Amino acid sequence: MRFTVSIKKFSQALGVVSRVASTRSSLPILASVLIKAEKNQVFISATNLNIASQVFIGSKVSQNGAVTIPARLLQEYIGSLSGETVEIEVKDNKINISTELHKTIINGTDPKEFPEMPELSGANIATTPATNLKKYLSGVIICASTDDTKPILNSVIVTTEKGKSCLASTDGYRLAEQKTTNAIISQPKAIIPSTTVAEIIRVLPDDETIVEIKTNDQLAEFSFGDTKIITRLIEGNFPDYKNLIPKNFANTAKVNKQELANTSKLASLFAKDTAGSINISTDEDSQKLSVKTIASQTGQNESTIPAEVVGTANITINARYINDALGQISSETAIVCFNEKLQPCVIKGENPDYLQVIMPLKS
Repeated sequence: MRFTVSIKKFSQALGVVSRVASTRSSLPILASVLIKAEKNQVFISATNLNIASQVFIGSKVSQNGAVTIPARLLQEYIGSLSGETVEIEVKDNKINISTELHKTIINGTDPKEFPEMPELSGANIATTPATNLKKYLSGVIICASTDDTKPILNSVIVTTEKGKSCLASTDGYRLAEQKTTNAIISQPKAIIPSTTVAEIIRVLPDDETIVEIKTNDQLAEFSFGDTKIITRLIEGNFPDYKNLIPKNFANTAKVNKQELANTSKLASLFAKDTAGSINISTDEDSQKLSVKTIASQTGQNESTIPAEVVGTANITINARYINDALGQISSETAIVCFNEKLQPCVIKGENPDYLQVIMPLKS
């Protein structure tokens, strides 16, 4: 194999796929990337058997071929090179890397040992702009569990009905739901691992590039530009979270989002001794919302901000959770909704398509 390629493009491609390569697997080959050159294109692939990533770049290929190379070493080496182009030549699985100033040999391995990229058969196809998909996924993954022993919660569920999709995640303490105006998958349901969602968010461009999403019962494929990500879907039953979202509220407060965020952050400084809990109270007579924290070791804090209030009540809630929710709301105002002290609290903005549900704490 022999080809010449732009150092910049090669480095960018390695940056996309190399994070998928696994250094913790019992299979050493999974710590490598597969480099394949043919028809003036170079394909760079990596996999950890749960997720696979592939990027292709244009290059001058003088001899077709393939090889696997340690991912981290190759990425760091190519990323440290200066100049315009680099020449790669492989003989007996030894990779000769040459530029005007540098010549290096890296030992590779037989590409036949590298797992084949999975192919989706009988797939359903949908498309959506990258900016929309990135926004949707970013808004819900924040509530996914990080507990690897509960894979069904360490995920994002996407359901589609009547040409519209709904994304959701929950860790058992909070829930995020995002409704869309179009279908982002064509089948009724797909449960996508959080690690895959995070990787898609990382590599998606911030523009209107169209993302093609293929799904079947076992796999999902996200293709855009020169990049392809394939993931295994999680089997099982996602919690019936719809029942957790209250339909009506006795107490609501519409406030300036930034004012509430600042107030909550101030209160959280005094909440470290109380597991991050802060008390939010509404007063319909004064049309105020108050945030209060009392810590025996640190002291106490109380702030009051103007609000459009219905109902007089209070609820104890985790400060980080409310700040995370406010960070995902795009409107200038936020609405805090709740009923009894131990019933779910809903945080949403002006757009009804996105909300977060937070379980209160015992005060």
